[in-house]
Amino acid sequence: MRECDPMGCGHFGAKRGNYKHNGVDLIKSHNDDIYAPFDCKINRFGKPYANDSNYDLVEIVGLGEWSDFRVKLMYVYPMFSVGATILKGQKLCTAQDIELKYGYNSGMQTIFILNFIKKINLLILKII
Repeated sequence: MRECDPMGCGHFGAKRGNYKHNGVDLIKSHNDDIYAPFDCKINRFGKPYANDSNYDLVEIVGLGEWSDFRVKLMYVYPMFSVGATILKGQKLCTAQDIELKYGYNSGMQTIFILNFIKKINLLILKII
């Protein structure tokens, strides 16, 4: 998990300006493989920032016993098309280089974000 750095802290509930971080930031290196946490389907693609199209988001929905979960993976290179089924442990995507956004001397490490969202309860995991 990402500790505190000049850009903030990575734990759930960390202060992020006027709001609390609803996720957990986990550390990955640029181009590291990211694997499916459970059997899932690619639900959609998106962009984490409205004003920066350099970064990608992949949303997956769980299958079987995980069907109540939706996960957003941010700062990742997608590998499959929408609708593709991915099995637990299968390579899902690779991490993008977030240092390009924040600068190499900012202290911000390469990250990707996992947002776990249960139908009623919201839990976001940011993987960095």
